[in-house]
Amino acid sequence: MAKKIFGSGMLVMVLALGMAVIGCDINNGVDSTLNGTWIFGGHASMPEDFRRVTWMNNGNFEVSWENHTHYNRPVTRGTFTTRGSNLHRATTHWHANFVAMGNPGSQPGTGWLTVEQYITIRENHMRSQGLNEEQIASMISTIRGAVGGVDPFIFSVSGNTLTLTNPRINYSWTYTRR
Repeated sequence: MAKKIFGSGMLVMVLALGMAVIGCDINNGVDSTLNGTWIFGGHASMPEDFRRVTWMNNGNFEVSWENHTHYNRPVTRGTFTTRGSNLHRATTHWHANFVAMGNPGSQPGTGWLTVEQYITIRENHMRSQGLNEEQIASMISTIRGAVGGVDPFIFSVSGNTLTLTNPRINYSWTYTRR
């Protein structure tokens, strides 16, 4: 009996050491090379001084938009996991200040809103614009997929450069570490 326990203990030690030596990720499915603050800017559709800032730390993320004059606004936050070069990001909250920008006349309050609170604000705004329930349901279905779903990305980190590619739309973004 003692031999079996000793043998099992040795097996566990060998497996743990092997994982550490070959670099298997044992941090809840999150690649720690993503930890840090990443800046995206200079896209043709964005003003020259406008940047999207993404902070990532051990499976959590937060996105804000900023420029050099007056604009620094939190947008979204949530969680992410990685497996190999795949990153899955799930938005869990939208910031009220950002929500108010896209929904004139809404009163979202302050701070972070859950996805459901965001959806309710969007529905109310659409009703105030005269959309019927069928139109609202169709738009909310699209919004739910975009704001509360899981975004799949392929990622690569090389030095201070992060590239995220969304395979669904075949588009890539290049970020620089701050």
